[in-house]
Amino acid sequence: MARVGGGELYIAESHERRAAESVMIALKNGVARNLNIQYGELQHWYLSEAELFGTTNSKGGANDELRKREDGDGDIAADGAGEVLIGRASNAMKVYITFNTCLQPEFNMSLPLEAPLPQLQLYISNNTSNEAPGPKVKSKPQVALPVVQGFGSMVVEATGQIFVGVYAANLSESEQAKYQRVWNYEIAISTKAPYHSFESKKNLYLIDSDDNAALLITGNMTRRNTPSQEEVEKIMKADAPYRLYAQNTQYTSPFRGLERSYCAISKLAQLNVANVETSLTTRGLGHLPKQQFHLTGLNSSSTYLAYLAKPPTNVTSGVIWDPLTITTKTDGNCQIIYDLPFCSEVAYSVPSNPTIFTTPQQLGSFYDNIAQGWYQNFSYSLQQIPCNSTDLTLQYSFARDCDDCASAYKTWLCAVSIPRCADFTSNLPYLAERGLNTEFFNKTLNQTIPNDHEKLAFYSRGNETYNAASLRSRNPLIESELRPGPYKEIKPCMDLCWSLVQSCPSDFGFTCPRLGSWGAQVSYGQRSEDGDVSCSWLGAVYFLSRGLRVQIVGRFVWVVVGVLGWLVL
Repeated sequence: MARVGGGELYIAESHERRAAESVMIALKNGVARNLNIQYGELQHWYLSEAELFGTTNSKGGANDELRKREDGDGDIAADGAGEVLIGRASNAMKVYITFNTCLQPEFNMSLPLEAPLPQLQLYISNNTSNEAPGPKVKSKPQVALPVVQGFGSMVVEATGQIFVGVYAANLSESEQAKYQRVWNYEIAISTKAPYHSFESKKNLYLIDSDDNAALLITGNMTRRNTPSQEEVEKIMKADAPYRLYAQNTQYTSPFRGLERSYCAISKLAQLNVANVETSLTTRGLGHLPKQQFHLTGLNSSSTYLAYLAKPPTNVTSGVIWDPLTITTKTDGNCQIIYDLPFCSEVAYSVPSNPTIFTTPQQLGSFYDNIAQGWYQNFSYSLQQIPCNSTDLTLQYSFARDCDDCASAYKTWLCAVSIPRCADFTSNLPYLAERGLNTEFFNKTLNQTIPNDHEKLAFYSRGNETYNAASLRSRNPLIESELRPGPYKEIKPCMDLCWSLVQSCPSDFGFTCPRLGSWGAQVSYGQRSEDGDVSCSWLGAVYFLSRGLRVQIVGRFVWVVVGVLGWLVL
């Protein structure tokens, strides 16, 4: 079998590459190579000792076999992501062999859908007696590298050259006739780090969606929960490291069966970087750096799978994460706003009317200016409090000061004056009807239309006391200037009101409704234990783990109780 070392085997178009017959292709340490493969074809790669050790002198016996890690039964140890670890030999070099299937034959969609094609197969050897590992090798040393949903990873303690065989299962002519084109894959061997990676641990969260967009955010990007200011500034000044891809579940995915392959998803996903506005933010949990994504171009009433990805660099692995399921809204009168100048922690869908404000920026300014104007009136009153007095008899609290009061008021004000919007047609039990006596917004006609009293009666709870608070919005300027029509609101969390009462002087007269009372039912909601956003609080995201939610709730633990307040509707 001849060996070749460069890119001579490739023609110009990467998706049309094909290996020459009966050759062994050289890999370079840490450099991925891409190749086509056809049904029943077996292709061979190798990493030389010079590439492995940086010298032509061997660091160990070239005839040493791959050794399995001792796990009691001597079998290869594999994790849930399809990664295989092979144990250490003396004087060996740790080597990372990784693999992505980038493309696969396309199924003829005029036929009934069948199960995905078999995965490509990999066979590894570092014994010169088996320089051509493959499925038909029976009596020579080799191990199979499992490929799961287009991803495979193996850690080898190598003492000499490494040989890899890539095999595509053969199909009958009748089966082949159901597909077009061939497979394409990417392979890399590195002594530094895995070139390809897959992560099942969640690192992407849904903030909210509207009828044609979604706002998502990553977990904290710092190494620790209490990072130095220097680390935070360094992250915020750097380029955003992640990318986002999405696929509508209504359509057959072109990477069906390849959901763990960064290579496949980045090439084939229906929505890619062209549909995403991304930036870094410290909004939300811990006020630590995160990356946010405004994903646009979505269909209403649709479900998507969103894939977080990090492309490979010279020093880090390429990573793909398990997808996050997102569902868009239906009615057309809720729209996402975020990154407001004053209410900077607000990021969710709010009541909207596309005929009044045509962009999210205009809509955000409308709400932000209202809240800032109301806050200014409050700040004048707060200035009358002797906040900096050293006279203990003049201090309104030994535990709180005016900064605490100002912060709690701003948080509460932004949450109650900028309502979190949900579809009027949604039946979730924690939602409150708003604007029942206003005209509906018709998304298809892009205009408001008169109320359909039968439709209102169908959606009404049939409780006259409850419905009295449903006739208007919490913020009266929403009806007079924005006119979104009927919608449902995710009510602010009750603990925001408790925080306000606990933090501010009693002279202000802030009180909260009693739990279980009519005022509490129509004005505030309670946090859920399952991670759902059943009440609105600034920085909320859907379905964080409970451990993270405890940290969020902990921001309000110092607030215990309160009694009735103003501006509750």
